[in-house]
Amino acid sequence: MVKSRNKVLNILAIDDNLDFLNSLKNRVSPIGFLIHPCRSLEGAEKLLQQYGKSHFHGVILDYLCLITDDQIKERQDFLPEALKFCDIHLPSLPRVVLSAETGSIIDAIDIWPNEIFVDKGEELEIKVFDYLREEGEKLIDRELLYRYKDVFDIFQSGKLSGEIQDNLLKLLKSMNQTSKENIETNLSRIRI
Repeated sequence: MVKSRNKVLNILAIDDNLDFLNSLKNRVSPIGFLIHPCRSLEGAEKLLQQYGKSHFHGVILDYLCLITDDQIKERQDFLPEALKFCDIHLPSLPRVVLSAETGSIIDAIDIWPNEIFVDKGEELEIKVFDYLREEGEKLIDRELLYRYKDVFDIFQSGKLSGEIQDNLLKLLKSMNQTSKENIETNLSRIRI
């Protein structure tokens, strides 16, 4: 299982089984993930309006789900609609498609070879959240590189080493943590 790191990653999760999502939310909270659950694409749109697109670091989609909140039965056309929704509203975020129907996933892999498909099973947390942590960390680095572009241009010009850049990124990622150990570590990074 993934070990907790400094940054909490916010994950948009769309699944009509809210009991499953709440259970997942409780299991992955200690390792640095905050699941924002919703039952449908309509619910996902409301969460995007509430928090903003930049709040999220990844997306979990159910293979069969609801498009609107008032639907009762899962829709067979949910996944193509959900992928289109993500391509439009959250294009750079890593995403994972979950399913309890193994046979459906096998068919879907042929249709969408670039998507990550995972069975809802015992290895779920390891497969899904290792991937989301790795990709989410890359997103955070890109956000920091963009936000502090003028500073990081110095590294691009070759005037400072990559090791110093790595220390600066670590400092920026953990600058809001107030533990004594973190402050001491950040002070040493500043000195470097």
